[in-house]
Amino acid sequence: MISRPLDQLVEDAISSLSAAGNFDTAPDHEAQASGSDPAGHVTIALTPASLTSCDVDASWAANTSVIQINRALGEALADARSALAHSSVSERAAGEGRRLDGLIDEAMAVLRDPGRLNNL
Repeated sequence: MISRPLDQLVEDAISSLSAAGNFDTAPDHEAQASGSDPAGHVTIALTPASLTSCDVDASWAANTSVIQINRALGEALADARSALAHSSVSERAAGEGRRLDGLIDEAMAVLRDPGRLNNL
């Protein structure tokens, strides 16, 4: 890894920490996710603000108990909620996390090289 000047590293670290403090965790109302039960008989689509669709296989439902239908609805909803939680906000946070990991690695390399600290 090619080392860069300490002032650049410090500036990037300060900027990243500042950005992390201002990270927008508000729901992305444009995000949409869907989920289904393991058998694929029920599919539910969600946005952070609403349920946008719920599709149930009619031939399956006609020959299925209310308990099994409710279970499939619950599984589909849980799957959709999980997918929504991992949507755009999570992806942005993961990208910022990778950037911070890189800065930490770079700072640790500087700390392991006392000769670089003498130039402060």
